[in-house]
Amino acid sequence: MTPDSVPGRFAYNEDHEAFRQTVRSFLQKEGVPNVGDWEKNRLVP
Repeated sequence: MTPDSVPGRFAYNEDHEAFRQTVRSFLQKEGVPNVGDWEKNRLVP
């Protein structure tokens, strides 16, 4: 299932979409590179 095929997406507006993109960018930059270390050290960010 792709994000665009999730039921109920019609309820979101441009602000929701902008927020989703901001969160996605942040996690790609700050989260994804650190997941391995967090798991290895048993940390929860």
